[in-house]
Amino acid sequence: MVLVAIERSDVQYFTFIPSAADLPLRERAPSRFSKVFFAPFLTRPNTRLRGLPSTALLRLRFMRQTLLALALSLTTLANVRADALATFEVGAFKFQRPAAWEWIDVPEGMKMMRKAQLSVPGKDGGKPAEVIFYHFGAGQGGDTAANVSRWVAQFSDKTTPEKSEAKELAGTKVTFVSVAGTYQSGMPMGPKTPMPGYALLGAILEDASAGSVFIKMTGPEALVKQSEGAFREFVASAKK
Repeated sequence: MVLVAIERSDVQYFTFIPSAADLPLRERAPSRFSKVFFAPFLTRPNTRLRGLPSTALLRLRFMRQTLLALALSLTTLANVRADALATFEVGAFKFQRPAAWEWIDVPEGMKMMRKAQLSVPGKDGGKPAEVIFYHFGAGQGGDTAANVSRWVAQFSDKTTPEKSEAKELAGTKVTFVSVAGTYQSGMPMGPKTPMPGYALLGAILEDASAGSVFIKMTGPEALVKQSEGAFREFVASAKK
C-alpha cells in the first residue's frame, strides 16, 4: 500500500492507493498539482519519508501512529468480543457455544424474537444448519405443546414429530423434538420457500419465572441428524 500526499497551493491532502502507478493521470499532472509525494505506509512503517515538506512529514507520522494504534485497538476488541461470545445468555439460561459453531449477529429487525443465532458448518463446505434462540418473557410465547405443533407444521404433510421426549436436566424440564421432510422456510405469515431434505431439532427449556427458551436447529437432514448428539449435549450444559 502506498500513501500519496498531494499538495497544492491552497490545500494538502492524503490518500491510499495500491501502488504509485494506480494514481489517476490527472492527479499526476504537474499543471494541476504543485507537488505529489509517494511513501510506503503501514506495510513498511519504519520507512523514512524523504522529500516531504516538514508539515506534511509531521502529519504523516501522526497519521501513521494513530492508524497503527487504532488497528491494535480493533484487534483487541475483536479478541474480547470473540471471548465474550464463547458464552451467552438467553432468558434465565447461560449457554456455552461449541467451538465449531459460529456466532451469527442477529439482524436488527429480528431482535424482538430472536435472541441469539449460531451456524453449524456443513460437511465438506456444504450448506450449514442454523440454530436460533427465542425468548419472549414470562408467560409469553405459548406452551410447550403449542410450540411443538407449530414446529411440526413448518414441514409439508407432517402432523406429528418423528420424536418428542421430555427430560429433567439440572432441575429444568426440557422437551426435545425432531422432524424431517420438506421444510417451509420463511417468516411467520410471510411467503415460504420449500426446502426438501431438511430436518429440525428443537428444544424447549421451561422456566415459569423468566419465560421458556425455545431453541431450533434447521438445515440439511444429514447435517442436522449428525449434529443431534452435539445439540443435546449443548442444551444439557445450559446453566441458570
